[in-house]
Amino acid sequence: MIILNSRQCESYRGVEHPESPERITRIVALLEDRNIEITNHEIIASEKELLLVHSQEHLERLKNSVQENLDCPAYPNIFQYASLSAGLALQAGRLSSAGKDTFSLMRPPGHHASKDKSMGFCYLNNAALTALHLRNYRGKVGILDIDNHHGNGTEEIVSGLEDVIFVDLHRHPDYPGTGMISEKNCFNFPLKTKIGEEGYLLALNEALKKIKDFNPSILVVSAGFDGYCGDHIGNLGLFRSSYKKIGQKIKTLDVPVCSLLEGGYDLNNLPECVLNYIKGLED
Repeated sequence: MIILNSRQCESYRGVEHPESPERITRIVALLEDRNIEITNHEIIASEKELLLVHSQEHLERLKNSVQENLDCPAYPNIFQYASLSAGLALQAGRLSSAGKDTFSLMRPPGHHASKDKSMGFCYLNNAALTALHLRNYRGKVGILDIDNHHGNGTEEIVSGLEDVIFVDLHRHPDYPGTGMISEKNCFNFPLKTKIGEEGYLLALNEALKKIKDFNPSILVVSAGFDGYCGDHIGNLGLFRSSYKKIGQKIKTLDVPVCSLLEGGYDLNNLPECVLNYIKGLED
């Protein structure tokens, strides 16, 4: 697996904001301790690329650091940081299109960002952006969102596209309160709080069946780890070891997998969850 990162993504922070640089530094430290190679990239998504999924007005607000809500602070240079996160997501997609499994280990995350709005710690939608670029030369693309929260922005952007399938497992009720119904090419699996590993894996089996029936040539995974049982923002009752099983099940689709980091806020356990997920994909 190719793991991509830029240490620039650790350069901004909000006071007591849960989406912190330590999310990345602690994951990187553990992976390096296990002698897992991480490749540094400094690739910024172009405005032309971003306009495939976002409006010009949205990009201008980010450039001017206009704060839309408390979840998404107007950090100085946030447009550059978000564009770098998007750029590495696109690079991960390009590498996956050549048959390699990849993981873009970056922040800010993206799956709540809609065409016109930042929300839920997300400024640009990395998963939708990557999927829409991949479909231009890979044909049918699958998106699987395993974050504790519904990827409302991703669903909004890809809804109705015949060559993209979006499948999302998330806790309900929870932020942002969407994802209760399935329609068109978007399939939602709302799960009860602390459903636990057994129930989650059963739901994942059904979710993966939807993707397998669609038969995509490549899979983009919004890889959130806030379903861990100790996460103070999420909690689906999953264990650190659960993420290895999740990775193993995803691997059974037998297509290249491009994973993009989303949520996960228990700093003591997030790195191990990520490591186990990577191990599962590599088994």
